[in-house]
Amino acid sequence: MRNPNVRLALLYYVLVQAAQSLYSQNPLAALVEIIDGGDDAAVGVVTGAQGVANLMAAIPAGILADRYRRDFALRIAACVGICAAALSTYTLWYAKRQHEHDENEHNTLGQRAYVMLVLSYASWGVFNGSVSGPLEALFGDSVETGSRSFVYQLKSALRTAGNAIGPLISIVIFSVRGDVWRVDDLSLVMFCGLALTVCPIACLFFFSDEKSLGAESEAFGAADTDEITTPLVVEDEDEDEDEDAEAPRRCQSTDSMVSGLGSPATDTRPFKYRVIPYLVATSDMLTMLGSGMTIRFFALFFKNAAHMSPSAVQAVFVVVPLGISVCAMGAQRLAARLGRCGVVILCRIAGVSLLVAMTVIDPTKNKVTLLVVYIARSWLMNCHSGLTKSLVNDFVLKRHRGFWNSLESINAFSWCGSAMLGGFLVRMYTYETTFLITAALQGLSIVPIFVLLRIVPAEVEGGVAAPAAEEDSD
Repeated sequence: MRNPNVRLALLYYVLVQAAQSLYSQNPLAALVEIIDGGDDAAVGVVTGAQGVANLMAAIPAGILADRYRRDFALRIAACVGICAAALSTYTLWYAKRQHEHDENEHNTLGQRAYVMLVLSYASWGVFNGSVSGPLEALFGDSVETGSRSFVYQLKSALRTAGNAIGPLISIVIFSVRGDVWRVDDLSLVMFCGLALTVCPIACLFFFSDEKSLGAESEAFGAADTDEITTPLVVEDEDEDEDEDAEAPRRCQSTDSMVSGLGSPATDTRPFKYRVIPYLVATSDMLTMLGSGMTIRFFALFFKNAAHMSPSAVQAVFVVVPLGISVCAMGAQRLAARLGRCGVVILCRIAGVSLLVAMTVIDPTKNKVTLLVVYIARSWLMNCHSGLTKSLVNDFVLKRHRGFWNSLESINAFSWCGSAMLGGFLVRMYTYETTFLITAALQGLSIVPIFVLLRIVPAEVEGGVAAPAAEEDSD
């Protein structure tokens, strides 16, 4: 917690989530629906474009972070963010202007504004993909192995709490301006978010590889093998003398950057430790596939099916992230007793059950019950994300963290791809049908975590305890 990179990353996550909750979440979904004539599928397309762009940017950014420097990659990402903010600002101004035109021109101008929204949010996908791998890798390099669950749950709690800031600001704006779903009001909310992006983008210029930790942040089990832990930034001994001395310095072990994601040739730890990140990633991907189908449509469900006002919908999305933040710290404490995998399993079983319950509640007659069930489900399904993230970083070798964390973009891509599918499912069937499909996928995501119950060692003071199960050999 005293590491400067850790403190700055925690601040970044709060600020960026606050900004995104204004320009990229519920207001965006409502704006797209209005511009495109009430089509929920159009919301999925915007989200899908963002996911494709995220995937295309994230893998190269992760490789860049491992091959050269994490902070160098983050500075490039900051420049991308500046461009994305400028493009989005112009797009919103254009959408607002087209809405003020004559009704006869509205459809043509609306289509143009929609295309521009797709492009501008694709640029945010590039930004998010460029940041995620390098920043998560540097964060992991700056936290001591064996202490990650608390720090990662704190990070999860803070970034989730940041999601409440946007809805709070939105409630004020909507209340003052009549509390109706209008393009002018939605644009104003989103302009506030774009203005706030200046702060997190500025943070990206101040991270430093030199402030990361050494051997104490290496993966669990590396000390018991031939794996050699070196500082994050090293000088190449056999560089040509005339090579530019000012060029970014390369990170350790770059020769096996991609091939060393747990293969026996480059990682001699027991197989069960190498397989942990793959099982966690599989579970997270299934969860994200399910979540993507519904998360963009909960606000529209409350708007269209429950007939809630803008400020009422935003109030729900203030309560949800604040509750997740509290539950996240409670989940970390519970993990000390039940283990990280045990907590994840319990939370997901309860969350999936509550989502199924939502499908049988009448949104107009039992609105309060519906909201209580939705809020409880959201708390349980999202409070343990820091635990799974800490597992990945505890069992991925330090030299591969940039690449592994960039693979989170595949989750983002699957999330956004399923959002496109979710939009068409809502159009063809109902919101409730889509919720049931989400519940099925999220239920399936519990299976890989069950496999980990006897593999993952418990965290102890100053390190990680060996598991009770007998050591495997290759």
